[in-house]
Amino acid sequence: MTYGSGSMWSHIYTAKDILTNHYDIGDYLTFNYKADLREIDKSIECKVYNEDNDQLLTTAYLVARQNNINVSGGGTEYGIRNVRIECNYYENME
Repeated sequence: MTYGSGSMWSHIYTAKDILTNHYDIGDYLTFNYKADLREIDKSIECKVYNEDNDQLLTTAYLVARQNNINVSGGGTEYGIRNVRIECNYYENME
C-alpha cells in the first residue's frame, strides 16, 4: 500500500511493523501511496512521524471506493532517518 522514496527505495503493503536499514539513500524522503479501495467502504488516513521526536511530518488520505494510485503524502522531508508510518481507517465526516 505505501512506499517511500529516496533513491527509489520502496516497500509493499504489510500488516505488521517493519524495520528497514537504508542508510545508503539520500537524506530526503518523499511519500507516495497506492491502494485499491474500490471494494472498501472506508477511507484510510496515513500519518508519517519522525520516530526520534514523535513529530507529525505528513498526512495523506486514501479515498474509499477508488483506486488510489500515486497519492502524494505531502512534501519532501530532509534530514529524517527514522520514520513511523501509521495508516488507519477513518470515517469521512462529509
